[in-house]
Amino acid sequence: MIKPTKKPCNECPMRRVSAPGWLGAAEPEEIIDAMGGHGFGTPCNAMPCHLTVDYDDPNWREQLEGSKVRQCSGQAIYLANICKMPRPGETAVVGTENHKLVFGNRAEFLARHNRGSKR
Repeated sequence: MIKPTKKPCNECPMRRVSAPGWLGAAEPEEIIDAMGGHGFGTPCNAMPCHLTVDYDDPNWREQLEGSKVRQCSGQAIYLANICKMPRPGETAVVGTENHKLVFGNRAEFLARHNRGSKR
């Protein structure tokens, strides 16, 4: 997986200005739980950017081995915001907190995406 950029894509659900509830087929709790950060000292898995993986493909996991798959920058910044690091061997976080651009905690993400949820 390619390292993330310093800024998430415009459609990233981790951005504070993201479209409320626009999470594809996933529930807000599923997305934020997959992002990681479950308790002090718990390492997190790097997630791919949704623009570099076709999640509609039933074999989407096979795409993760590709050289064009980029780590989600929103997740990387979110992890920095909540003081978490990825698992050893995973792509490194961006390293810069940005509470203005990306949610600073789980509750903020859920408040944004549950309020406007299309479900």
